[in-house]
Parts: sequence; structure tokens; C-alpha cells
Amino acid sequence: MESLPLFIGLDIGTSRAKAILLSRDGQIIARTSYNYTSLVTPAGGKEQDGREWWTATVEMVRELADRAPAGSVIRALSFSTQGGSLVLTDRQGDPLAPAIIWQDQRGEPYESIVTGGLPDDYIYRQTGWPLSKGLNLLQMLRLRETKPELFRRAHYFLSVPDFLALKLTGRPAVDCSNAGINQLLDVHAQDWDDNILGLLGIGRGSLADVAASGEVVGQLLPEVARDLHLPEQTLLVSGGHDQYCAALGAGAIHDRDRLIGTGTAWVLMEISRRLQVDPADCKAFSRHTVKGLWGKLISLESGGASLEWIRTALPILDDRNQALLPLAELDSRIRQRLDNTDRPFFHPYLGSCSYPAGSPAAKASFTLLSAHHDRIDMAAAVLEGVAMQASWTFEAFAGTDSAAAGLQAEALTGSSSPAVLKAAPVIMTGGASASPVWRQLLANCLNRPVAIPADPEVGCLGAAMLAGLGAGCYLDSDDAYSRLEKTVTIIEPDRQAGLTQERLAIFKRLQQALAHF
Repeated sequence: MESLPLFIGLDIGTSRAKAILLSRDGQIIARTSYNYTSLVTPAGGKEQDGREWWTATVEMVRELADRAPAGSVIRALSFSTQGGSLVLTDRQGDPLAPAIIWQDQRGEPYESIVTGGLPDDYIYRQTGWPLSKGLNLLQMLRLRETKPELFRRAHYFLSVPDFLALKLTGRPAVDCSNAGINQLLDVHAQDWDDNILGLLGIGRGSLADVAASGEVVGQLLPEVARDLHLPEQTLLVSGGHDQYCAALGAGAIHDRDRLIGTGTAWVLMEISRRLQVDPADCKAFSRHTVKGLWGKLISLESGGASLEWIRTALPILDDRNQALLPLAELDSRIRQRLDNTDRPFFHPYLGSCSYPAGSPAAKASFTLLSAHHDRIDMAAAVLEGVAMQASWTFEAFAGTDSAAAGLQAEALTGSSSPAVLKAAPVIMTGGASASPVWRQLLANCLNRPVAIPADPEVGCLGAAMLAGLGAGCYLDSDDAYSRLEKTVTIIEPDRQAGLTQERLAIFKRLQQALAHF
């Protein structure tokens, strides 16, 4: 009797790691998580201990392996990961220094090295990402200039997936969606860019192999497999950047599908079969984890971060025990304020501002704040402000045709009725999708339905689906997605949508006025 194939999908995020054990027929057998911390350093630094990524992987995989049911076999595992994080290692993959994560700000002074050495817009055109102070290219230049001995000692310059691949299989390998955000890859050729490597002064041997999402990286090292309680034949399959794995797991796998991923940052994404590169465009682009598709995205850097900031900066405490007010109770209190028409506005630019174009220096602020407003009013403004900024940013994706919208609606709901095809939902994933208030605000701001997948761990699901593809258990992404339970919650714009649209217009005018300061 054939053993039931199982797959492990791991999501190594910015603040925590998660993992699921998935059966071939789309059932989640078990799930787990692991928390770790980041270190804020002087001058805008943000670091993590790369060894914690490995510890999280070991602990979670062991737990899931031990929970696999009798008569099953774990065939493969794959990763969904934070992108743009840099770890320098020796030949064996042991870190030489703390990992630098994508929120680090210290690369900015080294932009002139790139702009002086390469043509205008070269990095964007080749890698898909505008030159960014937090990503690997500028961070590597910073280390070369400020820590030359460390730079020379490094055998590998890796990111999360290739670091973990090296530890698991002895072969460092990275997918295209992660290699692109590292700003070192020619995403069109799916190969390292020689001009960028020349600027850095490193060779290809200092980087990982490039392996397309769903491609087998290799079998686990025997000693690693034993330590993880896995069969020696277990495969590591190339995964993807967390936003693209989430898109796969949520069913954004067809031309013109749209998704909002909500985490520390909110990411707005549209899937496309064809790629047009325009340097004036404010959207980053990458190969999808689905073969033959591209994704374009815009990040709202201070999405979930805005809520965490307001909860701790004020702070909003529970009167009973003086601890931070639980999110569910905060949600309930905010709901009671939404009928007030004189609520303040929050402009969620704690980091940078990607849209509208021409406003990267925008700063966070409250406007129309009065003496009678309290912390709950301000928290309500934060949730609404993030939703408003997300809705405004989606204007950059204008032009979805109705046929493609209908395809997404049918894929999500299993219905092709005219009522469904009239307004295809935008998929919403991540932590904010668990907030009834926040997802309703988003539907009202967008003035269209929002679809919430039944399972919140869509990044893990996407990674597990890739593991199944690499193991040969699925024909393609459509086959893998078709096995999942596709129950979704559809959030329609409600009675407050009209008021929300009026407030959105005021929000835009206020922000345009603030742009002059």
C-alpha cells in the first residue's frame, strides 16, 4: 500500500516563523510556529541572528515530523521567506556576523557608488526593484567600505532561502523572486548580473545557485535528515519570496489576479502574463512562483507596523491588568467609533511612501485631531488610514478587464454567475485579515468585495504546494490549488461605504497638501 505523501511548507518571516504539514489532497495535518527577535542598532540598523532562522527550521520540522500520521511519508519541504535580508557565511554556512534585514536603513550613503557606476534605472530594469537602502546590494557595498575584513572573509553572501538550503543540503540555492529583491539577479535571464557583480567586486562563486520555484534543490544531507526526524530521501524544493508564496497559496495564480498581503508591511500585488518595464512605474516586479507569470507589487511599508506603533507608543492598555489591550478588544472598541463623522485622519508613512509617485519623503501625521479625541479615536484613524492608503495605491493598477476579473471570482468562489462576475474580490491575506474592522474598512475604501481565504497561513500553503510540485505529486500550480479547501469569506462594502468614500477624498486632499511640507 502506497504511503500518503506529505509536504512541509515553512514561512520564515520578519518577526516569526510558521510551518504546516500538508497532505497531497490539500488537508493541513498540523501546524506550528516559532518567534524570534530583531536587534535595532545605531544609525538605522536592523539585524537578526541568522542562526535563529536555522533553529526555527529545526524545531518546527521536528515537531511536524513527529506529528505525521501513521502510513504517511514526508516527501519534500520548501520555504516562503522574507526577502532582501543578507547574511555573510563561511564555506560551511555558519554566519560570520548578524544578518542584516530588509528594514535596515544604513545602505543609503552608498547609492552614489551604484548610480555612478551603472546606467540610470539599471538596477530596476534588471532586478525588478528600485535601488533600495535596505536590500542586499547596498548593504554589501556598505560592508565592503566599512568592514573590509569581514567582506573579505565571507565565502558566501546569502539571504534566508539560500542560507537554509546550504544548511539542509550542502548546496546554497535561491529562487528568482528572492534573488531579484536582493538586487543582484537579472530576472529576465534568471541569472546573476555580471555588471552588478563587477561593481561589488565579487564572483559567482560567492553567491548561491539560482533554482526556479518548484525545482528540486537536492536531498537533505543524511545527518540533517536524521536530526530533523525525516527520511533521508526527503527533498528540498526551491520556494519563493513570502508575497509570491502567499499569492500561490491564496489562489492568485492567473493573469490580472490581485492580492493585498498584510504583515509588518502591506504589499499590493497584481499578477500578469506579460511584463512591461517602465522606470517611471512605482511598482516592483518579479517572476511569480507560478511558471510563466510575473507579479508587480507596491509596498506600504508601515501597514501592520502602524498598528504596533500606536499600540505601544501611546500605549493602549487594558484597565484590568495594565497590559496592552488585546487586539480583539481594540477592534471592538474601534468599531463603536466608526459612525463618528469628525474622526481624525492618520497618514501612515512611518517609513517611506511608494505612492503617489513623487512623494517618497512623506511623513506620518495625524490631521483634524481635536481635544475630545482619545487613544481609541487615534487607533481607529490608524486602521482607516492604512486601508485608505492601500486603496489609493491600488489606483496604480487601474485597468483590470472584466473577463480577467471574472476568472478570479470564479477561481475563488467556484461560481461564474453574473452576480459574482460583476465585482471580483481583491484577495486579502495576513494578520490584518483576521480583524473584522480592518477588512471591512478595506472593502469600504476599495468600494469592492474583499476575499479572505479560509486558512490564514497562505505563505506556508504556497511553500507546501511548491514542495509537492517538486516531488512530482502535482501536475502544476492549478492542480495543486485545486486540491485545497477553497472556502473564502467575502466582505462586501457595507452601509458606511459612502461615508468612507467621502473621507477617502478628504484624506487624499490632506495628504496632497502635506506633501508641500
